[in-house]
Amino acid sequence: MNYIDRQIDEAIRNKYDFFELYGFNKDTNLERLAELPHLKEFRINYGEGDTLPSSIRHLKKLQLLNLNNNKFKFFPEEIKSLPLLNHIDISTNLLTEIPSPVLGVKGLKFLFCKKNDIKSFPEELFNLDQLEILDLTGCPLSNYPIEGPGFPQLQKMSIYFKTGNQLPAWIFECSQLEELIIRADQLSILDFDFSKLKKLKTLKLNLPKLQSIPEEIGQLDQLDHLEINRIKATTFPEALCQLPLLRILVLNAVPLVELPSSFCKLKTLKQCTIKKGKLTTLPESFGQLPHLYSLILSNSKIESIPDSLAQLDKLLVLDLSGNPLDHLPKGVEKLPSLEYFKAPISLFESMPIGFANMSKLNKIENAPNLASGRKGYWIIPLIKLINKEKFEKDFAEFLMALLAENEEECLKRANDHWLIRAMSIPRIDFVRIYAEEIIAIRYHQKPDKELNKDAVLTRYGSFNMSLKQMKENLKNIGLKYQTKNTAAVSHVLIGKLPKKDWASELQDHQVLITEKIIGRFIEKEDTPYLMDKDFESSSASVGQLLKSGQEDNIQIALEMIKTGGLPGHLITAVFIAYQESGRNVNIRRSLQRLLKQYGSLKLQQKLKKGFYYFGYNYFEATVRDSIKKYAQDTELNADEMAEYSILKKQQGYSYFILHEDKTKSLKALKQRMEGDLLNLKAMQLGLLPNHIKDIKEIKKIDLNQNLLKRFPMLLFEMPQLESIDLKNNYLLFSSIPKNWEALPHLQSLTLTISNLTKKQQEKVKKNLELALPNCKITYP
Repeated sequence: MNYIDRQIDEAIRNKYDFFELYGFNKDTNLERLAELPHLKEFRINYGEGDTLPSSIRHLKKLQLLNLNNNKFKFFPEEIKSLPLLNHIDISTNLLTEIPSPVLGVKGLKFLFCKKNDIKSFPEELFNLDQLEILDLTGCPLSNYPIEGPGFPQLQKMSIYFKTGNQLPAWIFECSQLEELIIRADQLSILDFDFSKLKKLKTLKLNLPKLQSIPEEIGQLDQLDHLEINRIKATTFPEALCQLPLLRILVLNAVPLVELPSSFCKLKTLKQCTIKKGKLTTLPESFGQLPHLYSLILSNSKIESIPDSLAQLDKLLVLDLSGNPLDHLPKGVEKLPSLEYFKAPISLFESMPIGFANMSKLNKIENAPNLASGRKGYWIIPLIKLINKEKFEKDFAEFLMALLAENEEECLKRANDHWLIRAMSIPRIDFVRIYAEEIIAIRYHQKPDKELNKDAVLTRYGSFNMSLKQMKENLKNIGLKYQTKNTAAVSHVLIGKLPKKDWASELQDHQVLITEKIIGRFIEKEDTPYLMDKDFESSSASVGQLLKSGQEDNIQIALEMIKTGGLPGHLITAVFIAYQESGRNVNIRRSLQRLLKQYGSLKLQQKLKKGFYYFGYNYFEATVRDSIKKYAQDTELNADEMAEYSILKKQQGYSYFILHEDKTKSLKALKQRMEGDLLNLKAMQLGLLPNHIKDIKEIKKIDLNQNLLKRFPMLLFEMPQLESIDLKNNYLLFSSIPKNWEALPHLQSLTLTISNLTKKQQEKVKKNLELALPNCKITYP
């Protein structure tokens, strides 16, 4: 018994009135539907067949037929014989017209045809006079009646007119409409009387050719939700400010330059979204919208926010991302109920202290996880701690200044009592450590300059680094450490201090340094690698054993290191072996101990976070950026990591391709040569290296799946090129290049230009064909 029969048997046995069928195909025998006469709802998902079986006629009690997301092209006439059928969903199929059997279902109330290639609106559709919902979203209608009787019972309609400069008059005769969604690509004039749609509550317009927002919308007294997309309007009509019940307003890609002061008359407004506009500010009266709880102003030109925004005491959501704001407006930091804030990334360059006053905030988007301690990540935990401990406002702002590493603000605000409190902040070490920095700066003005190898240290308080590890590191670089604080001590390493008067003991006669300072000094001076003289000669073979990927070889290398020590240049090989040693726990632990013993503090921090720099599922750009980051932050050798990644994972080529060293870059490029083809597919390159033109053997170049935003002008310096593949890039054609005569042998050009409008695409294609009459141009 196959899977389909088992599904039907279960439905028969349990007398289901609902049945959902998976896996329908051309060979499926559905005559057994006759055994399910009690069905009221029938659904088919992911079917491969193109025709609905005629056995559907047996389902006399059927009310709902859902065929969404299949491959149907044809429907049997028997559908018309189902007396109770009132709901049909044929969305996302292979239909080129609304099937005539569907048009014959007299009692139909709900018809969903969206995402089909239906181009005609048949007049027979008007015969469905009981229709309440009609959804033709994504069906590019180019043939439709302008006049008609309309639909007397229709409550919701979504429709797309691909051609035509006039909306059908019958739309505005559907007096029962409550929701209307219209997209019309060519419509430039809208002159119908909206007042006939007295029950309309939701209106969504996508009219890219229209030059202004229709003032007639202001006649819709019942309008609750208004969404306007891509209309080329620069002003918001005063008439729309009179809508008495409007709760949701969305203006997307509408180039408004200002809002009228009467905007505040929309007293019922709860959600306001204005995206991709040209607003530079809001009217001062904006704070007079008493029920507003969501305000989204993303990707505009907002430079200032009126202080009246603080009056929006119910505002929960605020999105200012994509705007040129570099400081937190006062109106924002005083919002009493704000819970979600999406801010422009530029705002976090100064890490606003005003965040401390936003007591209800529990989510911030766009806060970057900065390399120095991920301080953007710690904003919300710090706000929660401030609320939990009920810190006073001034101290809360001081803590936020510490998190921001705002030295000027910290020194201006700090006192001994606050510094002690800040250094006892639980779990947020980023704040505590910078409090230590402020202590050192305040009393000794950049004491790290005074630290030298003759220093005698003691430490006061607790730290992240272990005492044992610190003593070993200090001993390796010749620094003395003693437990007691005596006159011989030249520097005091301060950590998390107890709540007592420490200043009188320390500030007068000794230099205070911090965990960060001593860490930097140890990493700079420490050379903790042990090595016998005779071991250096065999260290190359040890490196090969470590990078072999074979457990036996790694074990041999570990035994050799135990007897001979670890030369500094092998730390990268140990790290590579550690990343590849997931299965054998004992080997992994041994390698981890070596990295902890000989690696720098920064490398150990990377290990704690579990960072990997390559993997079978990683993107090329991820591998490239990880290699650069490791090389920048630690002592690991980037070239060695990249070479291993290329050898074992076929990833990391782009690290060398974009290398500043021309020799290494050319070597990597030649490794990607396949005959006369340079294969740079999926390298995620945003640019090409200049010396690519030095490889005269290249006749074909594959740049598929990269990140190029411009046609690489460098290619015009390679006259030997015969084929260029640039599909699946982000090419932006404001205008096409004009020097194609520099490529006299070009025979094939492949481009992806889907990011342009249809009109722009046609223009680009025409210009390219004129410029390259003898070249085959493909647009996949």
